[in-house]
Amino acid sequence: MIGLIGAIAALFIRELAAPYVVLCIAFAIYQKNTRELVGLALGLAGYFAYLLLHWIRVAHQLGANERTYSEGWIQFGGVRFILQTAHFNGIFLLLPLWLTALILPAPLTGLFAWLSGLRAALTVTTYLCFFAVAGKPFNYYWGALYAPVLILGLPWSIPAVYDAFALRQRT
Repeated sequence: MIGLIGAIAALFIRELAAPYVVLCIAFAIYQKNTRELVGLALGLAGYFAYLLLHWIRVAHQLGANERTYSEGWIQFGGVRFILQTAHFNGIFLLLPLWLTALILPAPLTGLFAWLSGLRAALTVTTYLCFFAVAGKPFNYYWGALYAPVLILGLPWSIPAVYDAFALRQRT
């Protein structure tokens, strides 16, 4: 319940939480968690009502000369933008970007190897895929959404790699 409230609250604060909310919906459906699904549906309904009200109020404030970004948010920044967002982390921020590229697979591997970390692993992967497509070059700070979760996989990467090599040697 706390996670559900956190996800909806994050959505109200910033729409970039939407991929995580969609992932929560998928988990609720897969786990047949009706209570969580209803909570998420109510939260989304509230968010869409809020967003509609916000849009109406902003539309009334805009003048004829006010514009949005003409090039849009779909930029296809690819691997470079993914690395820049992953770099926005307490540990990676101290490293050159090329070193972030070398280290990034380790915490990802660790998240997928962590038995209780599937939701975290899929959250990080979802944001990595999302940011390969969406985001302007100056939006690298969006990495703050997933980089703290990403780093949780780092300790799990060592046993994951060890297990992978041990399994390979047995076959």
